[in-house]
Amino acid sequence: MIVEQLRCAGVIAAIRISRAAFPNRLPLSDFQSRFQIICPSSLRNASPVDMVVGLLKELLPEAAVNTKNSKFAVGKTKVYFSSGLLQKLEDRRNAILKDHALKIQKTVRGYVLRKRFVQLRAATIKIQAFSRGGFQKMRFRKFRAGVIRMQARHRGRKQRVVFAELVIKVRRERQLALERERQAQRERERESEKQRERESEQQRVLLQEQKRERELEAERLRKKELDSGSPVPSMTAYLEAAAKVAEAEAAARDAMEAAETALELSRELVAQNEKLRATLSTTASQYAETELVRENERLKERIVQLQTKVVRSQDVSVISVKVVDSRVIYRRGNQIVEYKLQIKTNNRGTVYTWHPYNIPHPCCQLID
Repeated sequence: MIVEQLRCAGVIAAIRISRAAFPNRLPLSDFQSRFQIICPSSLRNASPVDMVVGLLKELLPEAAVNTKNSKFAVGKTKVYFSSGLLQKLEDRRNAILKDHALKIQKTVRGYVLRKRFVQLRAATIKIQAFSRGGFQKMRFRKFRAGVIRMQARHRGRKQRVVFAELVIKVRRERQLALERERQAQRERERESEKQRERESEQQRVLLQEQKRERELEAERLRKKELDSGSPVPSMTAYLEAAAKVAEAEAAARDAMEAAETALELSRELVAQNEKLRATLSTTASQYAETELVRENERLKERIVQLQTKVVRSQDVSVISVKVVDSRVIYRRGNQIVEYKLQIKTNNRGTVYTWHPYNIPHPCCQLID
């Protein structure tokens, strides 16, 4: 009963096999699935029996003559191994698995390191690009600044030539304008000189006519007094009156000469001012504009002062003095000779005034 049970369980067959020196066994399907990895590529798709025989032939070429030998035996469903053969297969399998694991690890590590290297290289390239870009930007800015400076100098050189030509042209035009102004000023001065000569000639003629009229008037009065039998005034009185009139005329002439002198000085100052203006225009590039403007202002103030003096002198200057009437008055034993002066001025019209002169008369002394 027990023996039958052991036979059915395969224990007796296992013991018999162990006695035959095949202690290890594996089903063919398990052997194929487990040791397919160590088989050559030509045996991987073969039948399990051919796979076992081909693999064991590679491991034990001297013993694998047939399927049943002292090292292994191949049955219908199982394969039996002698002592240590299965361990060799396991060692071969573990070595191959280790090689494959190392290859996988190497590949993974290589991938990780390559990926890290690619990232590091990309970062390095980016840093280098930024560094080279910054350096090239700085170099380009320096180059551009140098080019701009060179272009500016070139354009400045060309514009300075154009400006020099323009300055010469403007100076020539100003010189021509100044010459025209001087010519016009000389023409005006000649015209004013001719006008003054005409006025002086008219004044001289007028004074001669006034003198002739005074002489005629004195002659007429003398005849009238002789005809009327009234006492004839002394000739001394007439002479003194004529002397006073002459003094007044001399004062008027002096005033006219002073006015003409002031006008001449004003014209000279105007001409000097024009010269200074011309000097200012020609020396503007010598940085003396401030001093010239100050000098111009000072001359303008001087001109204004002189013009004010001229106006004042013209206001009080006597242009002509004319005796329009004369009479003799006896008062308290003195012969009072009065004559009426017609004084013409520039701005105040005509002034009439009486000038009395006390002259002792011999007849008046006898009466007293």
